[in-house]
Amino acid sequence: MTPQGTNRFPFDFEKTILYIENNILRRHQNLINSLKQGIFMGFVDLHLHTTASDGVMTPSEIVRYAKAKGLQAIAITDHDTIEGLEEGLSEGRKIGFEVIPGIEISAEHSPGSMHLLGFFIDINHPLLNERLGYLQKARAERNPKIVEKLHRLGIKVTYE
Repeated sequence: MTPQGTNRFPFDFEKTILYIENNILRRHQNLINSLKQGIFMGFVDLHLHTTASDGVMTPSEIVRYAKAKGLQAIAITDHDTIEGLEEGLSEGRKIGFEVIPGIEISAEHSPGSMHLLGFFIDINHPLLNERLGYLQKARAERNPKIVEKLHRLGIKVTYE
């Protein structure tokens, strides 16, 4: 637990904005231009989970399913992990379907917790991968405790 008012992961906002402008936006410029011009007709889903977190379809399956249902693009935003993104992006390229690399990050903020969605992330960024390792470790430590507490309350659940 960090003292109130401190930032567990300090970073430079100006450098972050420059990084976004110079790296992330360039890679998806066609999609961004279409959205700005209003010529992106159709539906998108920007909050999907795969079996890399708590979804029921693999990244490849969800990409094929979205295309078959007529969506124009999706964002894969698994909880605190990018494990399914390479597979999803690869499948999207293979079948000609726009997949936006994303994530849903758990965050603590008084008075409780929240989930933040991130889009157009760089899945190879070392700092992102380091921080995700920290979040995954915390989740791995927390989840069995939640199951144990539910058992003490008489609720029968398994960790799986």
